[in-house]
Amino acid sequence: MNAIHLHLALNHFPVVLACFGLLIALPALWLENLFWKRAATLVLFAAACFAVPAFLSGEGAEHYLERLGAAKELIKPHERFGKLAFGAILVCGAVAAVNWLVLLSGSRFIRMTFLALTVAAAFASALLFYAAFEGGKIAHKEIRPGNAAAETVAPSPKRERGD
Repeated sequence: MNAIHLHLALNHFPVVLACFGLLIALPALWLENLFWKRAATLVLFAAACFAVPAFLSGEGAEHYLERLGAAKELIKPHERFGKLAFGAILVCGAVAAVNWLVLLSGSRFIRMTFLALTVAAAFASALLFYAAFEGGKIAHKEIRPGNAAAETVAPSPKRERGD
């Protein structure tokens, strides 16, 4: 397994966990359900924890791609949004840790801290999703803007029986 494989394997966890945590947090906020608030808090904290190795593996993947001849102009937007998304998910993880302590204490600030966590999760999820989209452009030329292959889909060649 090289640096690119490692980065690709790790970077899916924070994106999926952050989106999943947000999907749990929204109804939990609406329904005032303590069980789902705890579940969302733990999932969002896990997303922040998984973001650390995903982010740290990015530098090695970048160097490996550059040795293979990948264009820096494809890597830089992913790197820029990756840094923003990493910061946002770390903030979300910190808010989740504070929220967990508030949930355990039974404080009257549960609604306020959980609302802050939900907002942080929405912001982090959006940035993580976009950073992943920018990363996809590195290997998938069909999603790059201005690519003729993305604008017109060539028909697949007909296969005859026996091919």
